[in-house]
Amino acid sequence: MLKKYTLLLGLAAGLAALSSCSKNNDFVGVWTATTPEDITAVVPAASSATSMMSISFVEDANKKDGGSVALSTIINVNQPVNNGAVGFDAAYEVNVAATASLGGTWIFEEDSDDDLILSLDLNTLKVNVDKNGVTFTQNMLTGAQQPQIDSLTSVTAEVWKNQLTQALTKEFSRYRKLDDVKVHKGQVLTFEIENPETTIQMRRAE
Repeated sequence: MLKKYTLLLGLAAGLAALSSCSKNNDFVGVWTATTPEDITAVVPAASSATSMMSISFVEDANKKDGGSVALSTIINVNQPVNNGAVGFDAAYEVNVAATASLGGTWIFEEDSDDDLILSLDLNTLKVNVDKNGVTFTQNMLTGAQQPQIDSLTSVTAEVWKNQLTQALTKEFSRYRKLDDVKVHKGQVLTFEIENPETTIQMRRAE
C-alpha cells in the first residue's frame, strides 16, 4: 500500500511539473506592443521619439527552459530645425521613420518561473532608415529648393541611422531582464523592464 501511495505521489509531482512547464512557457510566440513607447529620453536630438516594439520567443526543442529571442521595433522621430540652418528661409521639422532588429537567447532566471534573462547579441543590431521614410514640413518645399531637399534627405537618413543605432543600443539593453512575465487569457503579455522601471503590455501577433 505504501509503495502504491509513493508511486501516486511521484506521478502527481511529475504531472504538476509538466503542467507548470507548459504554463510558464505560454509566452512563446510573437508579441507586439499595444501602444508606442516614448523613447525621447534616449534620442536627445529629437523633440519626440516613439518605439513600437515586437518580441518573438522561440522555445529550444532540446530544453524547455530556454530558446531564441528576436526584438524588432518601428521608430518615429520628430526633429525641429532652425531657419537658415541649411539654407532654407523658414524653420522646419523633419520626421524620420525607421526600423531596427536584434537577436539573442532567453532563459529563465535561476529559481524563478516568471522572470526571464535575455542575452542580446549587439552584433546583430540592424537599424534601417529608408530615405522614403524621411519627410519635411510643407512650408519649406518649393520647386527651386527641391535639389537641396533631395540632398538633405540622404544626409538626414544617414545621420539618423547613426543616432538611432546609439539610442537603440541603450533601449534594447533595457530588455536584458524581463520581470514578472505573465500571459493573460492567452492573448496579452505583460512584463516589467528597468531603467526606468516600466510595465510593458503586448498582444499576441501569432
